[in-house]
Amino acid sequence: MTGYNNRAGRIPFWLLKSYLMIPPALWLFFRHQFAPDFTFQRRQLVLFIPALFEILLSSLNYFLKGSFLRPVGFTVWLVLVDWLPLSLTVLVLVAYSKNLVASLRETKESQRAHLWKMVMVLVVFWLMTIIWAAESVFGFDLHILFQTSTAVILFSLAYAAYFDPAFLSAHNPPSKKTK
Repeated sequence: MTGYNNRAGRIPFWLLKSYLMIPPALWLFFRHQFAPDFTFQRRQLVLFIPALFEILLSSLNYFLKGSFLRPVGFTVWLVLVDWLPLSLTVLVLVAYSKNLVASLRETKESQRAHLWKMVMVLVVFWLMTIIWAAESVFGFDLHILFQTSTAVILFSLAYAAYFDPAFLSAHNPPSKKTK
């Protein structure tokens, strides 16, 4: 630990995080990857309102009372800010895992490269979600494993994107020629 959180005059950047951002961001990411005609609409920002609400509530509590809102001992808060986003993340992963399996069956071998990249991305998100569930639901202390694996995954994705800028770009199927 660096002790940053205990220093006077610190910037409480940790107040800007919310697990409630993960399910809609993941859903929009996979939607973009699997639907070539998908474009982000402003109205989809509504999906992030629960995360914004949590951030505002946590920030107000921190600045007015000088303490953090902690889910421990407050079951409703735990369910809303940890178990609900975990459940929604699992639902998104299940839906797009099914979508990916169906796409792999229907797509020609020559056009599967993008889908195999999405398999890798889904596997990474499944592993992170399993670690999250093991910590949150089953009480295992896997914080170091989670931090280390997150750092390795982000580094690997950045490395892949640096050498192949199209690594996570949306797949555009070959257009059909019309007369």
